[in-house]
Amino acid sequence: MTRDPRVARLERAGAILGKTWQSRLAAAAGISPALMSSIVSGERRMTEEVEAKIAVALHVGVTPGLRRAADALDAIATEMEADLSLSPALELTADGPSLGDPQ
Repeated sequence: MTRDPRVARLERAGAILGKTWQSRLAAAAGISPALMSSIVSGERRMTEEVEAKIAVALHVGVTPGLRRAADALDAIATEMEADLSLSPALELTADGPSLGDPQ
C-alpha cells in the first residue's frame, strides 16, 4: 500500500515541533493522541475531517488546489531523492544527503 503523502507532510511538520509533536498537535487539533499515533503509524487512514482539524491547528488552509500542489511537490521530491541515491558521490543519511568519500 502506498503511504499517504499527507502523513509524510504531517511528519515533516512534526519534526519542526519537536519530540512530543504528536501529542501536542493532537491536543491542538482536538483529536486523541491515540488517533494521531495510529494515523502516523499507518494503522488508520487520515480522513478529510482529521486533515481539516490538523490544518486549523497548524494555521494553514487546505484547499483542493493546495492539496494537488503539495502532492505534485512530493512526487518531485521523491524523484529527486531517487536521482540523488544513484549518485556515487552522495550518501543519503537520516539527516539528508551528504558528500561521500571521494575515491
